[in-house]
Amino acid sequence: MKKLEQVIKEAHEYIDNQFKFNIKESQIKLYDEKHWQEFCRENDFAASSFGMYIPPTKTAYLLSTNHFLNCNALHELYGHGLYVENISPQDPLTLPSSTTEGFALFLEDLLSNVTDILPLWEEKQQVISKNDIELLERYKYGYKTMTQLGFFGELGLPKYYNNNDIVDTLKHILKPIVDRSFFIVLYGSKKPKSDIDLFIVSDIDGIKDFHNHWLDIYEIGFEELSYRIPHLDISVTDPFFTGELIHGDELLFDEMKRLITDMPITQEAIIYNMEKNKEQKKIYPTLNNPRDRKASLGYIRSYDKQARLLSQGCKNYTQL
Repeated sequence: MKKLEQVIKEAHEYIDNQFKFNIKESQIKLYDEKHWQEFCRENDFAASSFGMYIPPTKTAYLLSTNHFLNCNALHELYGHGLYVENISPQDPLTLPSSTTEGFALFLEDLLSNVTDILPLWEEKQQVISKNDIELLERYKYGYKTMTQLGFFGELGLPKYYNNNDIVDTLKHILKPIVDRSFFIVLYGSKKPKSDIDLFIVSDIDGIKDFHNHWLDIYEIGFEELSYRIPHLDISVTDPFFTGELIHGDELLFDEMKRLITDMPITQEAIIYNMEKNKEQKKIYPTLNNPRDRKASLGYIRSYDKQARLLSQGCKNYTQL
């Protein structure tokens, strides 16, 4: 049988290379049969178990004599440990057990293949519950259909990506948006634990927003964009000057950006931004979602600042 140390080494290297985040504090503690029984009795754990991960101690406790030790280590140390160390912002102890267990089973399956202990994992699957097998299949399906980026986003894990990863994920989960887009812009903080902010110009009428807990899309029709640019609306100028084009017509994108910079300041634009400021002030008290309130407050400040700058003969393109 392959040594546990080698299995862990190979799993760790794979996660480093493929996920770009890893365990930093989690560790393994092995017990022989006698001390395992004592450990379970002292902590009121089922004596029939052969491994568990305890979030407060960030430790995977394992029965060293169990035939499936290598698989169990992948399940507990990486399946549970990786999730607990990297999930944000929830307390790991409050997460649904099906979420943590589903990810642990998924990673046990993935890493068993990577570390060449697949026969042992296939043997173990013959003795785990039907519910666990069904849970595993759901997570494998989610990973396949949502891409790694979407899968990690749904689970609240860090997201490391390039532009192609984002477009590929959109094609998997929101293909109609990609199909109708003229161009897609990535903007915002772009941090691994932050939302992915996208500005999309398409052939829809008006504005169509989409957001969940990891993806925030501001989609605007070309006609609406053409109306907002002359008014130097910060909600559409900001992505052009703080973001980067990741998909679509580069010539059109550059043309719209030049149009913004060449746009003269008009009294109509000043009044427009003042009205937008008032509009957001009316909306703000009605919002309950902290995320929506934060965005609205940002627009209140930005529209007010933009109106004052324009009245002074100055143009600002980015949100304050």
